[in-house]
Parts: sequence; structure tokens; C-alpha cells
Amino acid sequence: MRAEKRLVYNTKNLLGTRKRACPSELNGVATFEDLGRKLDREIERLRELAGKKISPATRLKAARSLRRMSDKLSQIAADIEAKVEPKADSH
Repeated sequence: MRAEKRLVYNTKNLLGTRKRACPSELNGVATFEDLGRKLDREIERLRELAGKKISPATRLKAARSLRRMSDKLSQIAADIEAKVEPKADSH
């Protein structure tokens, strides 16, 4: 059996310590910032594709699917925020 490969996210990127992406990182996602950039590129690609090659009926279905995904992502974000412990006041 092959062990499951899990991505590791670097959330503590200190100034000046970030190296250029190596070829092994190009297929994976190294940081949340990288994930955001990748998502932005994919969203733009989907917009272009929808505008050029998708019928109006399919666009409506895609819009409904995107709204459902957006709702799910909002729920996930709320769950993550709820799990974060508030920091104690430094005063």
C-alpha cells in the first residue's frame, strides 16, 4: 500500500525567509497566499471560459453551483473562525 500524501502549508512565512518556488512546489501549494493566487488565476480562467464557450443555460447552472460552493465556503470559514481561541488582553 502507498502512504497517502498530505500537503503541508507554511503559515509562518517570515520576511526574507521565503525561497523561490522549487519545481516540486509548482504542482502543490506551499502557502495560503499561494493558494489564493492559484484560486484567483482559476477564477479568471473560468470567467473567460464562461464568456466564450458556455451556453446561457449552462451558465445559469454554473452560477447556481458557484453560489452553493460559496455558501459552503462561508460555512467552512465560520467554523474555522469559531475554533480560533481569542487572545488574552496584553494589559
